[in-house]
Amino acid sequence: MANEVLSTVTRGQLVEHIQEFVQDRSENRAAMIRRDLDHAYRIALRRYEWPHLIRWQDSALQYVDGQAFFFAPKDAAQILRLQDQTTPINPFEYSFGSVMDLSGGLATITSVPTSFAHVGTSAINVAIPAGTLVEVVSNDPGDVRQGVARGRKTEQPQTLAFTLLGDIPLQLGSWDEIAQFSLTTSSETETVIVRISGGGQTLTTIAPNEVETVYQKFRLFPLSSGPRVIRVVYRVVPPAIFSDDHVYLIPIQDYLIEYGISKSLQSRREPNLANENLAESDRILMEIWNEVTRGVIDIASPLFSWSTNGRYGPGGIVIRAHGYPQR
Repeated sequence: MANEVLSTVTRGQLVEHIQEFVQDRSENRAAMIRRDLDHAYRIALRRYEWPHLIRWQDSALQYVDGQAFFFAPKDAAQILRLQDQTTPINPFEYSFGSVMDLSGGLATITSVPTSFAHVGTSAINVAIPAGTLVEVVSNDPGDVRQGVARGRKTEQPQTLAFTLLGDIPLQLGSWDEIAQFSLTTSSETETVIVRISGGGQTLTTIAPNEVETVYQKFRLFPLSSGPRVIRVVYRVVPPAIFSDDHVYLIPIQDYLIEYGISKSLQSRREPNLANENLAESDRILMEIWNEVTRGVIDIASPLFSWSTNGRYGPGGIVIRAHGYPQR
């Protein structure tokens, strides 16, 4: 859906619009409105599965110590589906405990992966062998920011504080796993690379306006019988909004305006008007969602359903109901 009102697209334009409505041009009011808009945006993102947030990425499975892993992209909020690119199989997601039960305690069984489980987070998106030598380097000769790395070495927890040497590689020693890697401050221009020592494979990158990297780590079972590529379909984490020049990824400006007005009226002790605008914001958000989905509602059937022949059979089919709600 396009933005019909081109004068209220960026966060700054939304703030000015609400300030005009409530007749308060102070910087204090502008700061409150920014906070309220960001809060309303997060609410809307959680409420619906916006198609604007769906992405996919093809990834090769990584094998370490008889286990197969893959890492979700850095901007992934939730894995929606996996698709095997070699055979028409969609692995099912289980809890880690369920995968342990299915695999007999994570035994090495070779076949086509049919299930996966979330097994924590990682600072890098590569499954490294034990004792891997790691280094960190910046693209800026003057980058001397401090940071910390946490993980495991020889099966023991390891924490290392460091100070960057600019574009000179800084050796961080050997690691079995790196669970956290962060810097004390962000930069608008500097990029920091964590890689295998000697200019080897890049393990992760801290981009401008970031202070750390976090990847969701998943294990697949059974172990693949050969090289295999999977397509990860996921819901993305929208880019951070930290400037009035930025535009909210989901086109819900009308909802944000009503919500922002409601919160401003609420802070001025005008509860009746505030409640009216709050109710209007909810109505507009649902209207936008119906417009985006064209009035289609997904209704999931049970995993097992009663068939016409009197027996239980596999279900789990999503039924799509069409039609817009009457006004």
